[in-house]
Amino acid sequence: MSSFSCEGILNFITPEQKKLLNARFSEPDAHVMTHEISGPLSISYDQAISILTALQLFGLTKNYILVYHNCEPDLAVSYVKFEEGLPSIPWLCPNCQEEVESLQELSFGMMAISNQTIQFV
Repeated sequence: MSSFSCEGILNFITPEQKKLLNARFSEPDAHVMTHEISGPLSISYDQAISILTALQLFGLTKNYILVYHNCEPDLAVSYVKFEEGLPSIPWLCPNCQEEVESLQELSFGMMAISNQTIQFV
C-alpha cells in the first residue's frame, strides 16, 4: 500500500472525499474513470482529472485517454497512453472505420489503473 498526501497538491479534497477515494483505490489494479469519482465525490470533472493526473505523476497509476466517437458515443472506441496525448488527425475509428478529420468529432475521458493499493492522507 502507498500513502498519497493531498496536501499542497490536491487541497480541495475533504476528509470525507479521501475516505471515498480510499475505498475506490482499495485494491491493486483498480480501474478508475473520471466520471466514477467526480459524481460520488461531488467534484468537477476537471478536479477528477487533477486527481488521476497527480496519481500518475507520483507513479501510483498508469493513465489512459479514452477516445469516444459519434458512432458509439457511450463506448470508448480506443485509448492511448496519457503521456502520448490526443490521437493524431486524421484518425481512423477502429469501430466504424470512418476517417476522422477533426478532434471536434471525438470526445475524451480518462482512466487510471493503479499499480498498488492507494491510501489518501
